Amino acid sequence: MLRATIDTQYFCTLVSKVRIGRTGEAYILNKYGVAQTLRRSGGIRVLEKNHEYIKFSTLENSIQTFVNIDSAKTKDLYATTLLKNREWVLVVRQEKKDAYKSLDSAFYISLMIMIIGVAVIIVIAIYTTERIHKRIEKLGMEKESLGNQLIRATQLAEIGEMAAGFAHEINNPLQIIKSEYTLIDTLMDDVFGKGKIEKDEDVMDIEDFLDQIKLQVNRCSEITHAILKFGRKNETKKQLLRPF
Repeated sequence: MLRATIDTQYFCTLVSKVRIGRTGEAYILNKYGVAQTLRRSGGIRVLEKNHEYIKFSTLENSIQTFVNIDSAKTKDLYATTLLKNREWVLVVRQEKKDAYKSLDSAFYISLMIMIIGVAVIIVIAIYTTERIHKRIEKLGMEKESLGNQLIRATQLAEIGEMAAGFAHEINNPLQIIKSEYTLIDTLMDDVFGKGKIEKDEDVMDIEDFLDQIKLQVNRCSEITHAILKFGRKNETKKQLLRPF
């Protein structure tokens, strides 16, 4: 007869050394719930009944998963399946927080990235809005300044037109005064120039007064002509000059 057997110590060590994360472990029970291998976390020994087996008693051929809370109020994830014609049960256990540690870390990292991204977007939006607001204020101030300058230029143009009108109106009586002065000067020459009447001191004073009138009329005439010249639009013309 040929008989084969299993090195139970080696098999027990092989199964109990299965490590999943920090708290994950694997062990085997028989269909009565008696441990066939050691648990890495301890609690039961080989050939000792597992008090949690009642939760595995409704197992089917497929892999079953469920959550169990132990006496220390720790949530554990279990995955179980039947082996060898439903004679054995392979149990894999791991603490829930350990099993979801990577997922939780990814979630928190994603949440942190999202918060930072939203913060950056808000900061950029505030900065951009502030710049646009300042730009709009600057454009508004420039527009107001240009409007004031336009009003000032219009006022100056109107003042120039009024000054040209005043100069024209003043120039007319000045011309009359100048004509009257010329007539009086001519009469004075006719009366006193032929020697019929001698010039006395009063006549000489009158001549001085007339000279002063002529001087002031000429000054006013120059001023009015300068105002009229400034108010007119001067057009420049190119002309070829030939030497004589």
